Amino acid sequence: MATYISTYPSLNDRIMQQNKVSIDEDSYKLDFSYDIFEDDETKNYVLEETNTNTLFYSLYDSQGIWTPDTHNLKVSGQFMITNPMGLYGENGIAPKESTIGLAIRWCSSTSKKRGVKIIGDINKSTERQEIPFCIGFEKAELRGSVTFYYELFINSNAVGSQAEQHLANTKGTIIGEKQIYIVDIDAKEQNFPIELFEDPDAPLWKLYVEDEDPRYISWGPEAVKILLNQAHKDYKYINQKFKTKYSPVLLREILASAVSLYINTLQDWQYKNEPDYNNLQDLLNDEVDIDNWAHASVAEVVKGFQKEPMNIDLTSSIETFISVHKYFDLKLGNL
Repeated sequence: MATYISTYPSLNDRIMQQNKVSIDEDSYKLDFSYDIFEDDETKNYVLEETNTNTLFYSLYDSQGIWTPDTHNLKVSGQFMITNPMGLYGENGIAPKESTIGLAIRWCSSTSKKRGVKIIGDINKSTERQEIPFCIGFEKAELRGSVTFYYELFINSNAVGSQAEQHLANTKGTIIGEKQIYIVDIDAKEQNFPIELFEDPDAPLWKLYVEDEDPRYISWGPEAVKILLNQAHKDYKYINQKFKTKYSPVLLREILASAVSLYINTLQDWQYKNEPDYNNLQDLLNDEVDIDNWAHASVAEVVKGFQKEPMNIDLTSSIETFISVHKYFDLKLGNL
């Protein structure tokens, strides 16, 4: 594939410092949400993001409702720039008579999709400017990781002055790009199925497990799910709607305990149904048997739990419990 090398000045730290232009750090924060139609109106619910490094995030729904297959996804944010006038003129990146446009570009190799949304123009002003935006994706539109970028481009055809001939002046020319976010839309560890139920006589949560061969049953709510009881008196502590009562620590404990319990349940299933294997680890590592597994089977997903970022230890029930809780404490510790 050909590589494009710009011969024009483009946005960089030197130009910004020299011209006293700054982009607020909050500009690189994206918010994620989804819509649900209930009580005869459309309501918007916020998704939490958890990061594994500086740029890479995955999505978490404390309501236990959202999945990329069943609900839409909205991505919103606000680009904030101080002294945008500094980007114009012979020492900047665009002629004074031109207009700099701002766009959000996104791409997902897993989804085999990419797109761009123009979100506004950058003013010729010394005042601070804020440009809000929102991008909507339909359900099942995205898969895997999605990378988001800011792009600055020439948004008008204007011939520069004699002193500006070195600047780009053709509409559509890219004069700046910044990668701002990488989001894992459907990480398998994020999609541990969670559903709600109502039973005033039942505990706050329970675990449903289908007693079938984990190698040949597909991962999903028919195989396993965490059930949260909305009718329980303590449900308010795990529902973010109750902001003064909500306890993220309790919710993390429920999720970690449920995953630990599920892995132990699979271990019990293996002892009872596949005595030729010494333990669950041997079952998951059988290279001959792996070729016959169903696509996206429970066993395949659980085997993935042992890799980054979960790193779950399956050598014993105690080690599983410790590693699962460590993972959820690190992953959801900022909720």
